[in-house]
Amino acid sequence: MLSLDEIDAVFARYYFEGMGAVSRYDAKFLCELIHDSQPGKCFEVGVASGMSTTFLLKALAKIGPERELVSVDISQQYYADRTKEVGYVVATEVPEPGCRFGLHFHHWSADAAAFAADEKFDFVFIDAHHSHPWATIDTMLILPFVKPGAWIVLHDIALKDIPRFARETGPFHVYNSFLPPKKKSQFENQNIGAVQITGSHRAYEAQLLASLACQWTVSGVIKESFTHRIFELVDRLYSADFALQLRSQIEAHNKSVAFSVSQTRRRS
Repeated sequence: MLSLDEIDAVFARYYFEGMGAVSRYDAKFLCELIHDSQPGKCFEVGVASGMSTTFLLKALAKIGPERELVSVDISQQYYADRTKEVGYVVATEVPEPGCRFGLHFHHWSADAAAFAADEKFDFVFIDAHHSHPWATIDTMLILPFVKPGAWIVLHDIALKDIPRFARETGPFHVYNSFLPPKKKSQFENQNIGAVQITGSHRAYEAQLLASLACQWTVSGVIKESFTHRIFELVDRLYSADFALQLRSQIEAHNKSVAFSVSQTRRRS
């Protein structure tokens, strides 16, 4: 298992304030869960600097070269430093990963189906858009492509407790809505947690709807390029009632945002 000293050595080389990466104890939680669950195929959504990707790769290499990590990010440029490419820490820290690895730009959770075509995932790490309901949508789109017993790890479940990030409630709502088995870090502010998937994705419809019922905090409309993919997958993979409720909620949100924008323009 990756030791805290090994984790600290990576942080000493790359960490800077505002980089938006996992903390040293978040990394410890990830590495311990990899060690304990011994996953074969892993999926990561949201790469940014590549700090978490680096620790996932190092932890997987400890348990065998036949393991695999598929990492995706909707962007190619790192948001905290536009001069750097997404995953730049991996490129310098793990130039030759000790397991199978693919980093894919311009991909997101809706692409889980394609990446799981040969084998479903048994470990997932979600650390992408934190405004609600994006973490729920990410979870929803990935769930059909994980094996029973898989762990889905959610980063920033306590981010909402920091005043300037009060709207970043998405990961918390997923973690809070899912039933056990689940666990979270006992270090620092308990900002990382994991839920274990024990049944079919359709068995989680009620928990996904419970999360979606919480107040949405995403500021803009959910673009048609995203909703088209979401609706196509949900219509095909989930129950008709679930798909209808999700569609109604997204359409209502978009109408509400559009109305607010029009009212603001009238006042100005």
